[in-house]
This record gives sequence, structure tokens and C-alpha cells, in this order.
Amino acid sequence: MRFFYIINKDGNLVEFGKISSERFNLLESISHTIAITTFLEPIQCELDVIKVEKKIIDLLKKRKSIHLDIDYIRNFSEDDVFEIKLFKNEKLKLCNSGFDNHIIFLINIYDSLLKFQGPYNLLFSNNNMKFNNWLEEYKLSTRPISYIKNMDQEFASYTFFDGLKLHQVLNQYDDWLSTTDYSLWSNSYIEIQNKKIYIIIENVKVLSTFRYFDKTELEGLAKKYNFKIKEENGIYYTYTDDHSSRQFEISENNELVVIYCIEGGNMPESIFIYGVFEK
Repeated sequence: MRFFYIINKDGNLVEFGKISSERFNLLESISHTIAITTFLEPIQCELDVIKVEKKIIDLLKKRKSIHLDIDYIRNFSEDDVFEIKLFKNEKLKLCNSGFDNHIIFLINIYDSLLKFQGPYNLLFSNNNMKFNNWLEEYKLSTRPISYIKNMDQEFASYTFFDGLKLHQVLNQYDDWLSTTDYSLWSNSYIEIQNKKIYIIIENVKVLSTFRYFDKTELEGLAKKYNFKIKEENGIYYTYTDDHSSRQFEISENNELVVIYCIEGGNMPESIFIYGVFEK
């Protein structure tokens, strides 16, 4: 059995169904020609909100002239059988199977199009569990978030290479380096959405007033990236409650900004990545 899935740009599932079903026929009627591709390889799906609206109106007109086979409802509660949908300010009580289910399918797509214009992706799979696993990985790898109102856009997930190993990171990374060999860990980089930054060697500055920043500039960065500032021997440093013993550094290129600190005893042994931001 093969299934199709429609997801929006944020990785949220809009609708799904069997390829051999009226739902798929409806999808073909409201979009351009659909080519069934390799399983779990997303293709862009161009959906026309005007076509969807017209199709819903046509089905609602047809609904008035046909007999709805819902005699089985006596075996279930109303909540199990019916859904309330709003369409153009009209409240509709629709059965979640049969003819009405086609209308529900289109209204869900219509509501999504009114909120998110696109792009939309279409995927195919022969296993719902495989699709769910793919979707979770997709959300982790692509969805950016705004962490603080006035800071650069922060990425929720990214790939971190520590000189030996690749790590898929969600929000922050705090762990041992895979090697203490400088020639290896100095090649550490972060990559997200085809953007890469070598965090140890690309335009690195210590977040303190010792060399690169004056106090006013440091206070501005602390406010922007949600740091705290402390003073030691006349020099101001940035810190967080969980990481106050080492100096934070900022690395940036034309696309990304990374804030991190290296920690250890006599040599660098671990790294804490505070955040990755898009310029």
C-alpha cells in the first residue's frame, strides 16, 4: 500500500492519503501534474487556493443532491463520526468518512493555504512509520527559530564537526571533543542549510574588553545574545550561569555567527556551543 503526504515549509503535515484513493484524485485536480517519485524524496507541490475553493464549493453543491450513507452512526458517538469545519464563515457538520471526508480533505488544505502560501512538498511512502521518522529528522535539520526578539535568527538544529566526528545538534552542544590534537579539532566547523563556518579559525574574537571590544560594545552584544557580563581585574567578560569559568568567543563569516567556549584543564578538552545565528 502506498501513501502520499503534503507538508508545508515548516515541516507540518497538512494532509495525507492513499495513492489509490479519491483523495489523490482530488489532489491532482487542484495542483499541476504529479509525478510519483522515489519514496521519501520530497517534490514541490504547487497548490492553487482558487482551485481548492472552487472544488469545495462544487462538492458542497453536490452534497445537497446525494444521499449520505451514514446509517452506521448509531454505533458511535457523534464526536467519533462528525467534524465541525468552517468554510467562508459557514459552519459545516461533516462526516469523517465517505463523501464528506473528501470535503474535509480539501478544507484542511484550503485553511493551510490561507495561512501559508508555500512552498509545499509532496512525498510518497509505503510505510507511515518511515514517513514519521523522516518528518522528525526533517524538522530537526531545517527549522529555524527566533530565540530572542532583537537577536539574529538562531538555528534550532545544525551539524557540528569536531575534527573527527559529525554531530547532529539540537539548540546547544556541550560535550567532550573527540580529539585533543589541535591539528584536528582546529578544523571544527558548523554547517546548516548549505552554509558552513570553521569556528576555530574564521574571524574569531574573545568576547571581552581585553582586546576586541570596549564595554559599550560588549554590553550591546550581551543584550543581543542574552549574555551576562562580569568584571575581573578591570576587564569585562561575557558569561552564562552554566558557563562562567571560560571565555566565550565569537566566530563569524558572511553568513553565520557562532558563539562558543573551549574548556579543559591543561589543554582544550570540551566545547560548549552557545548558539548558531544567521547574519
